[in-house]
Amino acid sequence: MKLIKALGITFSFILLAASAFAETNEKTVSSQITGVTVFIQGAQIKRKASVQIPKGMSVIVFDDLANSIDPNSLQASGIGKFTISDIQYRYVHPEPVKPVEIPNSVKSKIERIEESLRNIRLRQNLIQSRLNYLQREEQFIQQHPLINGKGDPDSLDLLVSASHFIKQKLDEIARRRFHLTKEQSDVGILVNALNVELRELRNYQSNQPQPIPGRPKHQILVHVVAETAVYGVVETSFFTRNARWSPIYDVMASSVSEDLSLVYKARIVQNTGIDWSGVKLKISNANPNRNKIKPKLPTWYVRFFRQVRVEMSAYKKRPAIQTMDKIAAAESKEVEFVEDEEEIADYSDGYTQKMQNFSSVEFEIDLPYKIHSDGKSHFVVLKREKVKTKYVHHIVPKMEQSAFVIANLTDWRDMDLLVGQANVFFGNTFVGTTVIDPTILSDTMEVSLGRDERVRSERKKLKSSIKDKLLGNKKVYKAQYEIVIRNTHSSDITLVVEDQIPVAAEQNIDVVVNEMDGAKLNERTGILTWETEVKGRAKWRRVFDFEIEYPEGERLQGI
Repeated sequence: MKLIKALGITFSFILLAASAFAETNEKTVSSQITGVTVFIQGAQIKRKASVQIPKGMSVIVFDDLANSIDPNSLQASGIGKFTISDIQYRYVHPEPVKPVEIPNSVKSKIERIEESLRNIRLRQNLIQSRLNYLQREEQFIQQHPLINGKGDPDSLDLLVSASHFIKQKLDEIARRRFHLTKEQSDVGILVNALNVELRELRNYQSNQPQPIPGRPKHQILVHVVAETAVYGVVETSFFTRNARWSPIYDVMASSVSEDLSLVYKARIVQNTGIDWSGVKLKISNANPNRNKIKPKLPTWYVRFFRQVRVEMSAYKKRPAIQTMDKIAAAESKEVEFVEDEEEIADYSDGYTQKMQNFSSVEFEIDLPYKIHSDGKSHFVVLKREKVKTKYVHHIVPKMEQSAFVIANLTDWRDMDLLVGQANVFFGNTFVGTTVIDPTILSDTMEVSLGRDERVRSERKKLKSSIKDKLLGNKKVYKAQYEIVIRNTHSSDITLVVEDQIPVAAEQNIDVVVNEMDGAKLNERTGILTWETEVKGRAKWRRVFDFEIEYPEGERLQGI
């Protein structure tokens, strides 16, 4: 029995020793970032460390990592004769910083000054009490009947003697007040000097350079087991949320006769707490934070609609109409419902390789980058391509005299674009911003390039009249408009012109278009559209007219 008990104690000791060894045999290593994959929201960071691994169990500690690490994303691998048994994330709180202690000599001096100030305050109170007493004594003498002239002295000698006495007392009071006031002033000067010295001594600690508080550490612990001491390489990767990228484009057009150049760039921002220095980047259009679970449709029930009148409380004046379902739920309770030529510098796109994954696209850039953890935007060019383009001038003379150039892009689907802002350049001149929206279902993407002041329009009303209709009690309003557009370019342009005719908002109003001069009419909206080719330095002219019939005695609004 004693042997079994002794063996149990020995075995427990061995387990405790092994556990303590595993916990304390940690080896903090210096690691380098070997790659970063930046997602729409977040980034995956890979780090590598060369390490001498001892025999047995040990823990390789990757220190000073990025913040906001997702513990579920940890991965580890290695090269060498050892086994990775576990990987963990650890957050280490910084040690509290102790402020600089005040020297004992300074503490003693502060105590002496504070004691002196307490004694001086007692002295100041005594001086003030004596001044108050002198004031009361002076008031008492000044109120004597002889001073006020109300006394009735028995003889002249008594009056002279009393006056001499009062004069001596007042002189004595004045001398005592002078000395007390001077003493009070001297004490005040001493108090101010002591307070200044005390303030400087108390500021001694804050004026001393304080120790910098440590920052929290984010660590990854890689547990390894080796049969013998071995030299190896340990790699780890993790996901952090404090980084992102967003698309931004440069739309560059040289002329309306050449295809447009589209520069696809990534705006990278990171606040991971660690600078990415000399790192090769991958830009992925995936978003690991999005839900990956397939939605499940609930059963869609359809039933008959029933209306039932329900009696309301006495204080309600109007009854409510409720469906059978809602009545069953309310059970006769009152419920309310609401309806519901020199060498040109290269760009990074020349070093970019696109890789198509299962559900995303990655751009791998074979160039080292330095992205500081400063929350500022860093731009990386991913792709630069010519896109087949047809330029169209759109103009709405009723609202704008100048035309707007629209670039209709085709064959852009293979570029894997995302919704983003685009800077528009025409002939290397910045002309404004627009939006690239690849979520459209059409195979043609429209990109607005801004105004073209060399294509201008003039719209005027040629005539208008209101007359009585020969038959019926109606009036007829007639109007005719002319549109003239001038193309001052030397080259031909494709022109789309829009105007409109009114649309009746009342049943007894009839709108009739007499002349459209080749336009297409959308009868629902009243929009007239002309699409044509206009020669260089040529003029384009169209006329349209319409009439409106309405009852006599009414007045038209909106013409």
